[in-house]
Amino acid sequence: MAIPNQRMAYFNGAIVPESEVVLPFRYRGVKYGEAVFDITRTFGHRIFRLQEYLDRLYRSLRYLRIDPGLSPAGMARATEEVVERNLPLIGKD
Repeated sequence: MAIPNQRMAYFNGAIVPESEVVLPFRYRGVKYGEAVFDITRTFGHRIFRLQEYLDRLYRSLRYLRIDPGLSPAGMARATEEVVERNLPLIGKD
């Protein structure tokens, strides 16, 4: 259940309140450092260079042979939905 004024995140195939995102301590990314991460940002509520971000992210994932379980198009949709769900918490600029 969403808590007012709590950011939402994409986790394990669903958009959930950020407080529900919990990684087990035995997760390979934590235990062995096997992880890829990247960030993008918004300007005026628009995602900045999403395609370039996704290209870079998926290039890194391929290099480390990590399957994200989501196509680049699926990741784009999830990213756009997370931004949309969080817009009420983001200032207009």
